[in-house]
Amino acid sequence: MDKGSFSSPVLAERTTFKEVVERFIKEVTPTMRSLSEDTFRLKKLSKHPLCKLSMAALTSTRIAEYRDKRLKTVSSGTVIRELSYLSSIINYSRREWGINITNPLLLVKKPASPPRKMPSVE
Repeated sequence: MDKGSFSSPVLAERTTFKEVVERFIKEVTPTMRSLSEDTFRLKKLSKHPLCKLSMAALTSTRIAEYRDKRLKTVSSGTVIRELSYLSSIINYSRREWGINITNPLLLVKKPASPPRKMPSVE
């Protein structure tokens, strides 16, 4: 505390991931090129049970569970993109809104990238 490096975890404990996603939609996505696509994806994400957790409760284990469940219904490319969204939102909330957590996605293994399709030569 004396060195000025202490920050309280109270905000992270009181703020749900859904609140962060909704704030991100309101404040950040309007500045992005793919506004409508990003907004659609993030609104869908905000309804996922993962978003009911507080920011402090987001752990690499819970993110890995989310990854594994999503891999059962969508492609690995989609999951990689979603994990990237999650990481970006968490990093933004840390930098800009002072939510004091370590980004749990740093410890989560991404699924293998889907194989690239080679163009057919006729």
